[in-house]
Amino acid sequence: MSSSSEKNLSPPRWRVALAGAVGGSILAAVAAVYLWPPAPEPPSPLAMQAPPAARFGPGAWVERGTDAPLALLNGAPDGLAVTEDQHLLINQALHDVIDFFLLSGQPGGRSAQKNALFSYLNGKLPPVAGEEAAQIVLQYLAYMDQHDSLLARQALPASSPDGAIASQYLERIAIWQEQRSWLRQSVLGLQVAQSWYGDEDAQLRQAMAVLSNAAAPGSDAGASRPTRMRGAMRDALSERDARTVLATSTKSFTALASEVQGRRQ
Repeated sequence: MSSSSEKNLSPPRWRVALAGAVGGSILAAVAAVYLWPPAPEPPSPLAMQAPPAARFGPGAWVERGTDAPLALLNGAPDGLAVTEDQHLLINQALHDVIDFFLLSGQPGGRSAQKNALFSYLNGKLPPVAGEEAAQIVLQYLAYMDQHDSLLARQALPASSPDGAIASQYLERIAIWQEQRSWLRQSVLGLQVAQSWYGDEDAQLRQAMAVLSNAAAPGSDAGASRPTRMRGAMRDALSERDARTVLATSTKSFTALASEVQGRRQ
């Protein structure tokens, strides 16, 4: 009697086999989740643009396979900084460092200059800040090309610091400044554009105001001769500086690079 009851209570063999198969599948799925290697993350801009760097001397990083001179790397401006959470601090020093490399005139052209810059940033900044700096460099390179193309389309007449300034020329400079400001914000972003170029734009506006007032007819009318002379001497310095500011604002990056290279030779 008891033997018959035990037979009735025992599960059929097919159920046992099914349970074993289901359990095995679950274990295999769990094992695949925990043991299967994760997909690799996409390479960062810094990793794509600059191969691994090797250190040569204290504080100087030179990319393998490049001809970046140590004098160039060691002569870079100071001032790179990060926040407490290791993010890049956007300041004028960062702009100076980037220009130092990209306008250096290093043999090999823009590609060699860019690689030397990435090597330098890779050695000076923590990983998070380095990735942010690399992204800004790529944006800045795009801005340099678009800046020179836009400037060439303006066809602004050359004006020396001592040349005559006409009101029509000032109007064209004002249009150029507006277009350039829009280009900076659209390519570099508002934060970088304001940090790097806020003072420069304000100085250009001031220079244009000085030259506009100087070009206005009868601006010294009613003043006594000694007062006019003192005013002329005072305004001569202001006008000369203002003309220099205008001349600098209409230079291409190609022209600036040539000037920098000439000073460094």
